[in-house]
Amino acid sequence: MMRSVRLSLLLVLGSSSLVRADLLTINNLTQTDVWVATYYNEGTTISRVGKPVLVLKQSSAAIERPKRKLWCNRELVFDYHDTVLAPTLTEARWRDIKHKNIGLLSGDTFFIVKNEGELFSYTSLEWNYLEPLKQWFNESYSVVIEPLIQTLKEDLPAIANNPHKDHIALVRDGNDLHPAEKLCVSRRRAKAKVAMEKMIGVSVDQERMPTIAIVASGGGYRAMISTVGYLLGAERMGLLDSTIYLSALSGSTWTLCSWYATGLPLKLFRPNIIDKMNDPIFPISGEDMALITEAIVVKLAFGQPVTLVDVYGALLANVLLSDFGDNRHRVYLSDQVKRIRHGEWPFPIYTAIRAEEDATDGWYEFTPFEVGGQWIGRYVPTWAFGRKFVEGTSVDYAPEQSLGFQMGTFGSAFAARVSEIYDTFKDDIPSDLVRELIEQLVVEEIGNKRLTYAEVFNYVHGLYRERFEDLEKIRMADGGLQPGFNLPYPVVSGERNGRKADVMIFLDMSWGAFDGSNLYKAEEYARAHGLKFPTIAAVSDSSLSTCKIFKDEHDPEVPVVIYLPLINDKALWSKLNEPGFAEFMPYVQNFDVKECVEFGDCGTFDLHYEAHESNQLSKLAEFNMLANKEQIVDVIAWKTAQLQTAVAS
Repeated sequence: MMRSVRLSLLLVLGSSSLVRADLLTINNLTQTDVWVATYYNEGTTISRVGKPVLVLKQSSAAIERPKRKLWCNRELVFDYHDTVLAPTLTEARWRDIKHKNIGLLSGDTFFIVKNEGELFSYTSLEWNYLEPLKQWFNESYSVVIEPLIQTLKEDLPAIANNPHKDHIALVRDGNDLHPAEKLCVSRRRAKAKVAMEKMIGVSVDQERMPTIAIVASGGGYRAMISTVGYLLGAERMGLLDSTIYLSALSGSTWTLCSWYATGLPLKLFRPNIIDKMNDPIFPISGEDMALITEAIVVKLAFGQPVTLVDVYGALLANVLLSDFGDNRHRVYLSDQVKRIRHGEWPFPIYTAIRAEEDATDGWYEFTPFEVGGQWIGRYVPTWAFGRKFVEGTSVDYAPEQSLGFQMGTFGSAFAARVSEIYDTFKDDIPSDLVRELIEQLVVEEIGNKRLTYAEVFNYVHGLYRERFEDLEKIRMADGGLQPGFNLPYPVVSGERNGRKADVMIFLDMSWGAFDGSNLYKAEEYARAHGLKFPTIAAVSDSSLSTCKIFKDEHDPEVPVVIYLPLINDKALWSKLNEPGFAEFMPYVQNFDVKECVEFGDCGTFDLHYEAHESNQLSKLAEFNMLANKEQIVDVIAWKTAQLQTAVAS
């Protein structure tokens, strides 16, 4: 009985193997005949289904929509010439050809029109509703909207007080480090030398000393407060003062954004951020809503795109940057220059990943000086990121993107692809039938799409006739999402000329901390990109400890990896009775952090933590760092000797 019911449902709802293709109506509204054909796009394989169909000018034609095919997009391709619609297309050809997704959610009616000599395709919804609205907007802009915007530009503080409101920005070519970063790092190394010598107990040649980078994972508020604990532990043992770079992703970026913005000592910053974590980001007051609205209007005044990430980032800023009062949405990443100018603080690097549907790689990095990506090979001043650029030069004077927007971008875990979201809960679906229906009707159709993303103008738009440079806007999302992974290793890996860490301290506070999966992904990234990285031995749940060290005895170019997953190891509890550790006992002993993450209040998407929960996470992280001090210091001393010996030989 169940088998027949299941078969009937699949017939009705759309099994890829049972349902025949349905018909699409193609309306050619141009004055020229147009050829159309349907294709399967499987990424590297793009193949035509059937033969091209001629749609005469000012007429319509019917064409079959191909059956669903797992992990494959169905596309309509159109051109003036049927020879363009070859049986198979290369990825390079696909980037240049005109095409339109024809999945079920796109409907069954499409319109082809010509604008300035080029063909464009619209769904019925786009043509009948969105296009008229767009046309109305364009016609109303000069009469109503533009005068209003000019008034706003004169009154809004973010615009009126923009220190770069008269500055034209230029795109910088090449992957060499920004000269200001080189200077800051040089000054930081001089200070780190003194701290390192004290920590390891031997003299160090500044030119040969290892570059230490702390690489912190995502994990929402859990990662934010745990990062504070790890940094406090590192500070107490002299490691933080020996660190050159702090690389952050998602929740750990919220730590650095807030800490560098306030400038508070870590011991005062911890209670400050714990108080804020106890303050829900929603609901908000009328005054807070007014501040958020003003921040969004600033972007609209320059025609910049606004997505849910803008609202989310503003909500985060309302809480995490509340120390700045009414100016909380006028705090900027470039403000952090004052923390690093003379080498007082480690150099911070924030991360995000590409969020276009077809993106397979590409990390963005954000520093107080510039924003860009090694895979692009071009960078823009941080204060100008988000402006409109044409051929490498900014064409407006928009103010810098707010730090709130940046926090929303860095920590936009909810911007996951539909397939990623489904993977997180599919095991909780009790019915095989329901799972199969979801996979065929939702995941297969829109699995590669994201619920939302951060969006800004493309600063390399028009520089070259390549696909990425052709994009008017670029999309970004949390680095922990695909195609990224939850450790921001790439930005200190050595891919950038002059920025390679010799000692990488991975702070893993993500779900992957319980099985080491993120560390394997870092190794996979290194191997795929030809980067030196130690061999990561298999780690099981039973063998995972609070500190794992990986190194290469023979090759000094291979960095030391110190992996610190946020777990609670009972084997370390004996240390709680030693001098200097008693303060951790109420928080560490009997705290099951894995259960708190899986079933308690330590979830990645939980944005309201009680003070005790925050203290447990932070104190556990601090304890784990200090409890492993001896082996961490020993391996740093070993790496220092290895580098000095290598240079001497």
